[in-house]
Amino acid sequence: MKVEANRQPTDLLNHKGEECLYILSGEIKFLYGKITHILQEGDWAYFKGTIPHRIFGNGKVDAEVIGIITSKDHLYHGSLSHTFNLDKNNQTPEPSHTVSIRNTK
Repeated sequence: MKVEANRQPTDLLNHKGEECLYILSGEIKFLYGKITHILQEGDWAYFKGTIPHRIFGNGKVDAEVIGIITSKDHLYHGSLSHTFNLDKNNQTPEPSHTVSIRNTK
């Protein structure tokens, strides 16, 4: 999705399941709970969707972002299942209330 530099939504989102954002280009502000993170090209965030969150433009340049939203009932358990750290019973552990951020710069 394209995130315009001047995007300033007012409503926070929350939903069941997990979400992952990957920044293809540009930079965004990512609000998760009460903490704002700056994400740039190559950065990603993985988080529980039930915590209020939203992405904003950074006021400088547009960004291209891939967003993936899934509910726990619809996780893909094929060749990518190792990504979800499945336990010995092939069950996905309950995600924490924290956000995982990887900044590449």
